Amino acid sequence: MKAPERVRKYFRAIRSGLLAAAEEAVCNHSGLTGGHRETVCKEYLGKVLPKRFDVDRGMVYGFAHRSKEADIVIWDSMNFPRLDMPDHTVFFAESVRAVLEVKSQWSAAGFRDIMLKAKSVRDIIMMNQPNLFSA
Repeated sequence: MKAPERVRKYFRAIRSGLLAAAEEAVCNHSGLTGGHRETVCKEYLGKVLPKRFDVDRGMVYGFAHRSKEADIVIWDSMNFPRLDMPDHTVFFAESVRAVLEVKSQWSAAGFRDIMLKAKSVRDIIMMNQPNLFSA
């Protein structure tokens, strides 16, 4: 078996495992099922991303604006801090590389929610000066 085929086989096996893990939520509560599937996604991303990046959930803060709460935030944990609050985590806009939403069911309302959350991230204005590290 050639290397490209072994890599495809690896990712097919990972896909099967992720799909099985996503189905392990055995409750009818959409919030609990969604939280379980978010955790499955975060654990997978944590394994495949370079060690420089970490995966968590929370809000992204810029100089004058913040995002809505995001299911998955991929951020540069080697070069930036995060602020852990009792009920959420704050990430500095300069540290964030991607923001993802996890949906268990596809719907027009869910898609509108994703678009609204994506806009809240795109609207963040990052400032080069002054910031946390230039003081």
